[in-house]
Amino acid sequence: MELCIEGFLNHQPNGLTAQADMATVKEQSLILLYRLLFIMYAEDRNLLPLRTNPLYRTNRCLSRLRDEIAAGWTTSTTAEASLTTPAAAIVGDIASLFDLIDKGGKRYGVPAYTAGCSTRTKPVSGRQGDAGRIPGRVIDQLSRAPDTEHPSRPVPRGLRDLAIQHLGHIYEGLLELQPNHATERWWSFARLVASD
Repeated sequence: MELCIEGFLNHQPNGLTAQADMATVKEQSLILLYRLLFIMYAEDRNLLPLRTNPLYRTNRCLSRLRDEIAAGWTTSTTAEASLTTPAAAIVGDIASLFDLIDKGGKRYGVPAYTAGCSTRTKPVSGRQGDAGRIPGRVIDQLSRAPDTEHPSRPVPRGLRDLAIQHLGHIYEGLLELQPNHATERWWSFARLVASD
């Protein structure tokens, strides 16, 4: 959540500020996170044609992108950690996948879900925003967990065995988080704290 919020706020073309747009940025971060989680879940449970449609698997699936990101991610856990895959390509791939799920595509074997999927935010005072370079880092954190024996080598997370109720609990937990803007230069741009 913190990475998404920072991504929306720090991506200069958005023209968003923590003081004026925090509620909207939180809302859009929730939407982006939950869409990514749902797609990971759907691919792991074969609800999307990951294993049955080679075109989907090689050109659109989030699992492929997850693997590429994991392979290109440095072992650094700092904010300067980078990907070998260009950030613009990651955002473009996510936008194409969201569009496919929204509108459907026979050649990919995906029905139209008309879910309004988009990597773009709703207009904020006439402006549009996107998450900039953040989706790669967010996808990596959603896809892999620290290995207790080898912390520098995260292991893949599987969502196949999650019950749909677990996704609901995750969403409820995210709703409880309240973003706060830190003004100190040495502090991260946004921190999340659970609401009382």
